[in-house]
Amino acid sequence: LDTSRGTARHLLRVATSANPYRLHAFVNDRMWPDVPFVSTVYLTNPHDRPLKVSNVYVTEPFIKLAQVHNRRSVLSTSDRLVPPHGREFLTSVVVSPTGVGRFRGSLHIRTNVHDMVVPIDVTVISGALLAVPGEVDFGVVTGATGDGSHVDVGISNVGLQDLKIVDATPFWPDSNLEIEVTGAGTVPAKLVTENSIRL
Repeated sequence: LDTSRGTARHLLRVATSANPYRLHAFVNDRMWPDVPFVSTVYLTNPHDRPLKVSNVYVTEPFIKLAQVHNRRSVLSTSDRLVPPHGREFLTSVVVSPTGVGRFRGSLHIRTNVHDMVVPIDVTVISGALLAVPGEVDFGVVTGATGDGSHVDVGISNVGLQDLKIVDATPFWPDSNLEIEVTGAGTVPAKLVTENSIRL
């Protein structure tokens, strides 16, 4: 980072693992009670020969597989061939746990080359709205000019319908605190906005 007063260096570390089949884990997803989480799974064949899928299964009772794609039934996942360097729809995963809390499971895929396990880790929240983080710390705000400080807060909408932010007000009114709804004031379904509210 080059500044007018010199250069600052930041050490970046990251751990990577190969994912030639382009499978994505279902982790850190939040759900409402009684609202199933549905997602499609595609499998990429990185090899020069056809990839044969011999079995796709789950072992946890709160996870189901549905052979539906674009509202049409498709062939069973058993004995399916993915052409060389091709990409094919594999299955739809339907996650519908009962109760609240954290639920973990796995999607298992067996092929003629490798066997794969896709982690599934979801949290069912008890209410329609969840505040994360539950506390915002401005730190120490000083200055005679009254410039103050601000924090941007994002909203996570885990539901299946868009969420409209109607208003934002402090629970305890304070003349030193201003709250502004930024952007369009709408959080689309299954999305997290980074800057929904400015404090």
